[in-house]
Amino acid sequence: MKCPWFPADNKWFVMDNNKGTERFFLLASTERLTGIENLMRKAMAAPDDEELKAQLLDGIQLVRRDKTDLKSPVEKGVPIAGTVIAVTRGQSDQATMTEATGFYARTLRIEHE
Repeated sequence: MKCPWFPADNKWFVMDNNKGTERFFLLASTERLTGIENLMRKAMAAPDDEELKAQLLDGIQLVRRDKTDLKSPVEKGVPIAGTVIAVTRGQSDQATMTEATGFYARTLRIEHE
């Protein structure tokens, strides 16, 4: 099933006044990642707990290592209004479609000035 909007409805990310590099970890899996879910719940309940943050980052790294195969996901241009927008590297506001099997992980970095 394809979701037309992610995150759904009004659950969008909004930048705060803290400047710097924002990192988003995108994990998509055909199997629930309950260990990561549990660590995320704990980290969200205690946002100042640096040890929990470190455990969560370590957990993400372990899941990526264990579930990623050697095949690269296929990134494609996305058709928008009848025109295929090319996949770009670097700064872009265009969409990229990615096809992967079973598991996909990507770290997104946004420079927040």
